[in-house]
Amino acid sequence: VKIIKLNRQRKNIVVSRKEVIEAELEAQRMKLLSMKVGDVVEGVVKNVTDFGVFVDVGGVDGLIHISDLSWTKVDDPSSILKPGDQVKVKVLDIDPENNRLSLGYKQLQPHPFEQVAKKYPIGSLHKGTVKKILDFGVIVELEPGVEGLVHITEMRWGKPPVHPSEMVKEGDKVDVVVLNVDIEKQRISLGMKQATPDPWSLIDEKYAEGTVVRGTIKDFDSQGAFVELEDGIQGYLHVGDISWTKKYKSPEEALKRGQKLRFKVLSTDKRGRMVILSLKHMRPNPWEEIEKTLL
Repeated sequence: VKIIKLNRQRKNIVVSRKEVIEAELEAQRMKLLSMKVGDVVEGVVKNVTDFGVFVDVGGVDGLIHISDLSWTKVDDPSSILKPGDQVKVKVLDIDPENNRLSLGYKQLQPHPFEQVAKKYPIGSLHKGTVKKILDFGVIVELEPGVEGLVHITEMRWGKPPVHPSEMVKEGDKVDVVVLNVDIEKQRISLGMKQATPDPWSLIDEKYAEGTVVRGTIKDFDSQGAFVELEDGIQGYLHVGDISWTKKYKSPEEALKRGQKLRFKVLSTDKRGRMVILSLKHMRPNPWEEIEKTLL
């Protein structure tokens, strides 16, 4: 307590607990103001609760939340720290107005996934096992306890499969390339198609303008037909390039799915990864012959 009034004649002393508490709070606030997020400080564990650990940092109490005690899940904070332990902690957040200090203990410990990141650097090629098939991709196990996701768009070059089960089944061994490693979220992004050469890398040589190619009609839209030329290479035939003499309202009037035909390459759309094809250019333009005759 603090003596705030003294009467010697009456032998009376008036003290205040409030002023001491206010002074302590102000001292704590000033201490907090002297810290900054990211600082590494030393402290002593004062109390352990179900939700975390309180640490005395130079007269200021800070809380290590249970989620900031370890990179792995913690059920009992006392299994990590005990009252009286000397610890180094990292300042995560400061609230001077409410005299609150958030601390981190795990942030000063090596992240277990850092070793995984070193073992599986971006761009490295590995063999894995398909563990689970999802609607949007497949989970591939690289080693026990280490898994990565191959998104459906990274399964093959060209048009992705409608469902991953078209390409793989659980237990299959697959070659994958590491695309990204997120240490904080402990996630690895993998690609299957990157383990094989991109067929589009030689597109200009193999599908030069004027080249005659073979393909299979795979699907339609309102303006034309999609043609499979080879794995990872898709072509598009516009409805206006089917015939010189006949106009079709839809490509399905002239073509059928599964039909195998010869086409002439008009151009390549590298951005859209599509080879533009024509059926009518496989034959001379009859209108040019008519024009010559008339002239």
